[in-house]
Parts: sequence; structure tokens; C-alpha cells
Amino acid sequence: YARTGGSYDPTDWSKIVALSAAAPDASRLVGLYRTDVEGPDGLLAFAWGCGHGDHAHYSRSASTRDTSVRIPLLYPVLWDLICWAKRSGATHFDLGGVTLGSLDGTDPLGGISDFKRAFSKRVERVGEGDGHLGGDGSAGRGGGPRGVDGGDDGVGEAP
Repeated sequence: YARTGGSYDPTDWSKIVALSAAAPDASRLVGLYRTDVEGPDGLLAFAWGCGHGDHAHYSRSASTRDTSVRIPLLYPVLWDLICWAKRSGATHFDLGGVTLGSLDGTDPLGGISDFKRAFSKRVERVGEGDGHLGGDGSAGRGGGPRGVDGGDDGVGEAP
């Protein structure tokens, strides 16, 4: 959290696993694992998606900084969520907040925002205000560009 300025939000993952099993069109939890390490120690990245009929959103994710693996770890995980959303009937996939910054600047969320923008040619402003969205243009802390969807006419379209 030091890199992005975020804070830890405890999550009862057993409830999310149970929800994903009980309502597979409404919730999907997917992980990317090493093939040479057994069990939870092999987890490299994960993401959780939530379906809402005609759209889905990406809720939580994380990845390790394993330097022996030379691929962007969240790309295949998020692609799985986008494909799941499309199979479940969604026509749009919301990747959540982005900032105006990029990896080569001073924005601590710039790299994450670049990653999200790589999935679509279109960024939409969907809200500004207080609470989760403040006034500094940062995802989760401010107004500004809010969401990246799955393309001009649907889920799963790459730029």
C-alpha cells in the first residue's frame, strides 16, 4: 500500500468464495498460479468480478512482484473475468477508477491507470463528489475519469 497510498480493507474471502459458488453469474473469483509451487504459495495474482446482468465490474485484485515471471500477471486474470462477464450476458465491463496520470509521471496510481486504459479506447466519466470520490482526480479518492469499459460496443474487445 505504500506504493499506491491505499489502505488495507479486511475482506472475508470465505464469503466471496461461497457467493461465487452459489451464484456463478453474479460473482467470480479467479487466480493465476505458478505450476511449480503447490497450494496458496503458488498464487501470483487474483481478481474478483461482480455481475449485474447487462454489465459487470472488477471489484478487487492483487498480484505479486515475482521477478522470475516476465508477464503482466493481471492481464490473463482480468481477461478471464471479461470473458466470464460476456458469457454471463454483460455487454460492458467496468474496470473502475482511473487517474489522469501515467506510469512515467508522479501519480502513484498512474501505472494501474495505464493498465486499465490498455483494455479500451474509451474512458468514461461516471461520477464526481465526496465519499469514495473526492476532488483530486484520483481513483478511489477523487473525481475525474472513473471507468474504463470493454470497448465501444461490448465486453471483451481489445484496443
